Amino acid sequence: MTDSAATATAPLYTRSYRGWMLTLLVAIYASSSLDRLIIAALGPALKRDLLISDTQFGLLGGILFMFVYTAGGIPIARLAERFNRVWIISAALATWSAFTALCALATSFAHLLLLRMGVGLGESGCAPTCYSLLSDQYPPRARASAVAILGLGVPIGSAAGAFLGGWASDVLSWQAAFVIAGVPGLVLALIVLLGLREPPRGTFDPAGRRSEDVPPLLEVLKRIGGKPAFMHLTMLAALAIFCNLGLNLFIPAFFVRSFGLSFSEAGAYFGLITGLAAAFGTTVLGLGIARLARGDSRWYGWGPGLLMILGAPVYIAGLLQDDFRAALVLLMISSPIGFAFLGPAVGATQNMMDPRMRASAAALFLFVMNMVGGGLGPVFTGQVSDWLASRAFAGDFAAMCPGGVAPAAAGSDLAAACAAAAEHGLRYALVACALFFVWGGIHALLATRTMRRDLGEQDLTQTMQEATA
Repeated sequence: MTDSAATATAPLYTRSYRGWMLTLLVAIYASSSLDRLIIAALGPALKRDLLISDTQFGLLGGILFMFVYTAGGIPIARLAERFNRVWIISAALATWSAFTALCALATSFAHLLLLRMGVGLGESGCAPTCYSLLSDQYPPRARASAVAILGLGVPIGSAAGAFLGGWASDVLSWQAAFVIAGVPGLVLALIVLLGLREPPRGTFDPAGRRSEDVPPLLEVLKRIGGKPAFMHLTMLAALAIFCNLGLNLFIPAFFVRSFGLSFSEAGAYFGLITGLAAAFGTTVLGLGIARLARGDSRWYGWGPGLLMILGAPVYIAGLLQDDFRAALVLLMISSPIGFAFLGPAVGATQNMMDPRMRASAAALFLFVMNMVGGGLGPVFTGQVSDWLASRAFAGDFAAMCPGGVAPAAAGSDLAAACAAAAEHGLRYALVACALFFVWGGIHALLATRTMRRDLGEQDLTQTMQEATA
């Protein structure tokens, strides 16, 4: 065996350490998902106490939050190409956890928005750095699977946030929920700082890709621009997140308005849907797609594309049900389509980049994904909901139904009219949002046209042959 082959096959650390590292990264991802999505479960209570409209609520998890989240990711990723990634992850985790706890002090929409932007700033240092760290612990063919396992943090955090937010809204308060959600992350940040080590870069990559020099951001952009599959996978991710956040941020409110559930019931069912959907989508479907892609890399696009295009009508059918049980079943069946893209898209795009390009490429991938998807999805749903509600209401909906509900002193007729208009607006806004799954699926299928070329499979095949020689 050659020296280069030995280097390529030797584990960076022991198998037990690799398992420990992946466990901690899943916990970090869970904390990020919990802190980001708990606001969905707290939505009905926040809207009631702070008199927040659906459009304003969309902004809390939408474009203003995501602008900070994505804009901060690029300079932090550039630091991650040069400096210790474990330190960066630990500092980011401590930052978003502290701001999550501080959200308990919010007394108005503007105040809460500023604190949520602080959460976004901290979370901007998470994903690009974690992806870069994983890529130096796993060979190319295993990276999509590793990212799919990392994605377990999404259902864990989403379910925890949904159950915590719904329960606290009824039993404690939304302020208590923010504190409970934020404090454990501060402890986890210390564990990460003391328990993880910085690995060498590029061990599993062809020798021609290994360099100690950090290329300029313009060179990273040129590399991405020359790989159409990278850009189509980025749009796939953006449109999947557009649907995920545009839908999930409002699903608890949909359950309350359309089926009369309490805050805690809505939070529990939302947690059930998102937890199972994200777990099944990111792991079972994601790992299945990654396995198929080992035989033919075009499955990185075929898998998510077919799932999103075929699953969108089922999701829409669930939103149109008048019976809660039927709606719940259809939403549980179809919701995984929005999560299966994560491992395949991230794994494939990371494989297209050199080691000291990966954090920057991931940040650019996430910038588009979150600005287009996370930034516009919730705002789109909120604005369409308010617009449709105003069309269905005989009068000035915004003035007569602040926050989508009639004032406390209003008569029963006005209260019923406000509730009916708000329910109609939100239901069909969610339907409109779900249609974007089809658009994302088309980009996934288009990515397959140049997937093999853009992955440089000849180089990767040669490396694997050397590693097994």
